Amino acid sequence: MAIAAAGGGEIEDVSTNFASCSFPPIVEHDLKDYVSAVVAATTLEGDAVADTTHVETMARLLLQAFGIKDVNPIVAEIVANRAEMEAQRQERSNAFAAAALNNPPAAAPPANQKESALERLERLTRDFAEALRSWRKRVCLRCSDLPLR
Repeated sequence: MAIAAAGGGEIEDVSTNFASCSFPPIVEHDLKDYVSAVVAATTLEGDAVADTTHVETMARLLLQAFGIKDVNPIVAEIVANRAEMEAQRQERSNAFAAAALNNPPAAAPPANQKESALERLERLTRDFAEALRSWRKRVCLRCSDLPLR
């Protein structure tokens, strides 16, 4: 708790009083180089966002780089959307796992009968296609009309 003496010798809690300000950079940076650096740090030079990334911070840096003054509402929306997308991804993953459990793969040939590598690949491909069809029926309503080849 922070305290400050007021004019009459009284003690006042000032822990909730604060000001936040940001100053423009002293030296102008090339925006393209700055954005490239933030993206490289976000993805660790890869394609997807790295697990080590703090998305809120990266979004804030990019928005401020483009000169947006009040970034807080936008960052809050980005974080909320990201949480919703993660929940949807987890739901799809769970549905796919359930579909795989409910549709066991075709039985392998008996031990006394050898299966060639090509036959095994064909069997596994059929099993995968069937699991994908089952998953699409349960989860992906928008893509259920798309043909599965």
